[in-house]
Amino acid sequence: MSPGVYERIEEDLTVSGEELKININSASSEVVHAVLGIELKEAGELGTFVKEKGGIKDVDELKDIFFRFGVAGTDFEEASALMTTTNSPYISIRSKGS
Repeated sequence: MSPGVYERIEEDLTVSGEELKININSASSEVVHAVLGIELKEAGELGTFVKEKGGIKDVDELKDIFFRFGVAGTDFEEASALMTTTNSPYISIRSKGS
């Protein structure tokens, strides 16, 4: 995560909690970018898609939109494992520093 991304989402971060997922219906572009690893522009387009649809009920609804960004197959499965449509005020980010 770049310092710029961290600065934009730092107020939403905590070091405690259990393993949770980001709610794709409410996550900011910066959070989607940081967690899913897609470009910030594409994360914004994803957010626009979700808003235009009035929210999504199931992460599988995103297969087509992710395919447009070149995220398919195993890459989509890995990304979808980090997303939910269930409301929660928390996200989980694992990081490894060196």
